[in-house]
Amino acid sequence: QTNPPNTPGTFGFTTSYTSGVFNLSHGQSHDSGPLPSGAVYSVAENATTGWELTGATCDDGSPPGAINLSPAETVTCTFVNAPVIPPQPTILYVTTPNAGNVRGLAYAPGDILAYNRQTDVWSVHFDASDVALTKPLADFVLLDDNSILLAFNSSVKLRNAANALITYEAQDVARFVPSSVGPTTAGHFAVYFDGSDVALSTSTEKIDALGRRADGALLISTSGAATVKNGTVNLNAQDEDLLAFTPQTLGTTTAGTWSTAFDGTAVTGMAAENLSAVWHDAATNDLYVTFASAFTIGGVTGTSRSVLRVTPARVVSLYWNANDAGYNVAVDGLHIKK
Repeated sequence: QTNPPNTPGTFGFTTSYTSGVFNLSHGQSHDSGPLPSGAVYSVAENATTGWELTGATCDDGSPPGAINLSPAETVTCTFVNAPVIPPQPTILYVTTPNAGNVRGLAYAPGDILAYNRQTDVWSVHFDASDVALTKPLADFVLLDDNSILLAFNSSVKLRNAANALITYEAQDVARFVPSSVGPTTAGHFAVYFDGSDVALSTSTEKIDALGRRADGALLISTSGAATVKNGTVNLNAQDEDLLAFTPQTLGTTTAGTWSTAFDGTAVTGMAAENLSAVWHDAATNDLYVTFASAFTIGGVTGTSRSVLRVTPARVVSLYWNANDAGYNVAVDGLHIKK
């Protein structure tokens, strides 16, 4: 049998009662014919590339490798196979404020590079110069519809769907709607989050790290001290913290509620650091973060090229060192696809 049923596949079997190998597919059977009783027989399925044997049973309770045949007994053995699903590669998407190259692949400020950990290959995911963006990103988020949320280190002017120039401040988030990505990037920009509408406006409240939870809340760390409001209550955050913004409306009229998502001060050694990029794992609620300079956090040391994993219990571990992949500059924006 195959699981799912009728999945195409052919499986070879070897037995102790006949010479050679016979083959079966889903729903097929092989009859040994009469065999002498009082003997022990074996039936074994041979390994088949791309398949995993998930069950092998005989209806008399004996294992297929040791079937004790009694007089007048008929024993039926059933083998169940399932396709092996190959592991999906983990892809890390990064950006850095400077121009350079990694293993011969050139990049410029604003570009987003993709690193496939399975194949150890770098590629361009977002070519900023193709869409007239020449300034660095502060961080970014890849959405399921292939659009990209972008935060910037400084004020930029970008074209919308009507080809009009729109100014984005360092407290805002743009959404890039692509018609293509990769080495040939094309599309337009739209206002996704207007920080000044929700009390992000000062020079220390520039967005320094940007993430997104599965519920749609934005995770934001600022370049310095920030103060936002939850109702009438002030929420204060430092550059190692994360605020969560749960939107009611987005775009040119942004409204919603703020809350504290992550208190970096509570993690040993993090209060002295500046969080520079974040990715939220919806499956585990772990945070994957980078920092602007060398650090020792929770007993783990690293550099601006190190990605840390922080669990909800604030357990810290080193997840990835970009140096190992030939990337010897700061990771200033991060997204992970597992």
